[in-house]
Amino acid sequence: MEQPDPKQSEVPTHTNPSISAYTQSNLSEAQPQMNDPHPPQAHGPLPSLPSEIRALIDAYVAGMPVVIVASRSRIAELFMGGARDGESGQKNLQKSGFGVPPKECGFGWLGLFRILGLEEKRITLGPGIRKDRATASAVASVQWRFRVEWMPGGEGIFKEDAAIGLDLSRPWWSIPPPPSRSGVVGMASVAAASASAVSRGLRSSSALGSRLSAVAAGKQPERRGLDSPSVHLGSASESVSEKIGIETATPELYLHARQAHPSYRSAPGTELYASLLPQPLLAEFNSFISNDVFPSGWFCAACGKVNFQVAMRHRKCRSLKCLQDTRPATTYAQDLADIRGPHSCSPCCLPFNDCSDSVLGTSTSWNNGMRTLSYYYSGLGAKPPVSAPAEAQPEEERKVWIKHVFTCNLAHLQKAASEMIRVLQTEVELRRNVEDASSPFFKCAYDLSPSVGAVVPDCLVKAGTLLAKRASAYAEIGVETMEVSKLKVLAWMAPGKRMNQDVLRAKSSPVAVLCLGSDVVMCLRPQKAPEARKASGSSKKGPAKNSESKKGKEVEPQLDLSSLIVMEESSTMKEEKSDGAQTELNMQESSSVEAPVASSSQPPAVTPVNKLAEGTVQVTMVHGDVLVLSGEDFTYSLKRSGTGILIFGMKAS
Repeated sequence: MEQPDPKQSEVPTHTNPSISAYTQSNLSEAQPQMNDPHPPQAHGPLPSLPSEIRALIDAYVAGMPVVIVASRSRIAELFMGGARDGESGQKNLQKSGFGVPPKECGFGWLGLFRILGLEEKRITLGPGIRKDRATASAVASVQWRFRVEWMPGGEGIFKEDAAIGLDLSRPWWSIPPPPSRSGVVGMASVAAASASAVSRGLRSSSALGSRLSAVAAGKQPERRGLDSPSVHLGSASESVSEKIGIETATPELYLHARQAHPSYRSAPGTELYASLLPQPLLAEFNSFISNDVFPSGWFCAACGKVNFQVAMRHRKCRSLKCLQDTRPATTYAQDLADIRGPHSCSPCCLPFNDCSDSVLGTSTSWNNGMRTLSYYYSGLGAKPPVSAPAEAQPEEERKVWIKHVFTCNLAHLQKAASEMIRVLQTEVELRRNVEDASSPFFKCAYDLSPSVGAVVPDCLVKAGTLLAKRASAYAEIGVETMEVSKLKVLAWMAPGKRMNQDVLRAKSSPVAVLCLGSDVVMCLRPQKAPEARKASGSSKKGPAKNSESKKGKEVEPQLDLSSLIVMEESSTMKEEKSDGAQTELNMQESSSVEAPVASSSQPPAVTPVNKLAEGTVQVTMVHGDVLVLSGEDFTYSLKRSGTGILIFGMKAS
């Protein structure tokens, strides 16, 4: 067996980049010799690199770019782009085509930079620094200097158009060099020279000015270690890090770690360019965007600002530069078929509505296929509740009500709403609060009063007219009573459930709600809690009285409207079996609920339905439905099934 060479074992190996090369070399020198009779005493562990230096060295080893960000005042002070002929940095920034960053910019993105090399050396301390005798340790200071080179960040891929006039071959803060005789401009050399000034933080404008002049004239800049511009003129196959790293006296500890890294030989094929912008910020803004992954922000290619996606269907940059642009905002509209899907257009005779025991429900059918479902809060009347049919109830007890104008999902009754939803998406800017980015709701409000004189989109004017007509015709309230002088629009993109903080002020004047898009379930409850209504001897859903309207006739409800939802057989349903016509329907209902189950020794378990709170009405609205509330202020919550819009019409206060 071969024995290891003792001379080779004494050679220190640099395998710990977590500490500086200077301390690593001191550590190797401090190793005890094998024949030393007096080994040195053990000291405390050597300090590791500062976190900032550690991050930069890791970026150098991995070949990853770094970002340089400077404040607005520092950008002007560092004369970005270099100073020529002793001119100030402010004038040079104006020559670069951009000028001094506006006041709205607190910090400026100088770009992505590649670390080409670094220098690490010990700084001689003054005589005032002494050793700490208590810990037997010495105080030392180490200085690091990094050479960086500006690199493009893939801006050409998401450039808006060629008419912007941006030169993406150089940083935005560099001065465009004068054209050479051959017509070829060394933009990379100018960018590298300027980037070298940024990395060193030069304060002498004449030093960089002479170098920029030499580069612009086509001369090869003089190299003097870290003080020379980082210009690489070799072939693409040559390693820039290796060349510059050796020339700038990069410690072997870091140089060997760089050469041992996988990125030194090959780079991932997917990373065609370095960019810190997430891919969703670069996505197109059109109808192909999925509502489930709606972007939270976007990048403006005209000015470089990253904007929060505040609008639902509109996109307009709010920077000072783009606000001067008179072009309309980018917008799009999603088709109703894509919003609802192919399985949401089948006609249905009744919605999945429900109400608590204290609410009285009736149903009215119309000749054109429309149906009105009315819910009366008898416990909120002036007189105590009594057990009697609906036609015998005093008018005082029926002043608080909710009426659901149901289109039965018929296309000819939804024609106006279908035309309105597409125009509304492009003409009305629905916005969400920047402070609450987690809110799913987009809102806007308009006052239709002539005294205000506000500019209201035509689609919202038509929406107000449609609300007034539907409420007057099918909710059977007078036109003068249903006054729509104020509109509020509430929209959302994704399904979910959330309690809304708004209150529908329907106590003094009725409030109408128009549903557009996907189905939505509204749970409404008056702010004033109703009294419990004790029904004995008759059903809680009494027979409806004949309607006096000529548009149709009111029919007697054959069963509880909530029977469309699976529920246990209650005492109320047992009472309804006294009526012969209703007994047959109830038997059919129960037979459809008890579906056959596979053979088992135990009977099938019945899942009880959650009982609604006292005074709660649950309404399922489809596209084109109108909901009218009157007599009391209501709180509500929404259960959203997809993209939808609610338009609230009310009287302006």
